[in-house]
Amino acid sequence: MLLSEEPVITGSVYQLDLLLTSQVNDSSKISFGAEAVWCTEASQPDSFWSGFHIIDIGSDEVLVIDELTLKWHAD
Repeated sequence: MLLSEEPVITGSVYQLDLLLTSQVNDSSKISFGAEAVWCTEASQPDSFWSGFHIIDIGSDEVLVIDELTLKWHAD
């Protein structure tokens, strides 16, 4: 999910970068293409929550996500 000040247009495709707080597998960010599937107003004024479906991601980025998932389950 994404919290933003502007609404996201559902059905649109975006190229997104997720910046990591620390390096994972020598990566400091994950880049991927995603389609916006929903957008709704947040409880905060002038804010919107949006949900995405990942449609294009590289194998290296998938490995980073796998590593993060394993780490979060271990903590």
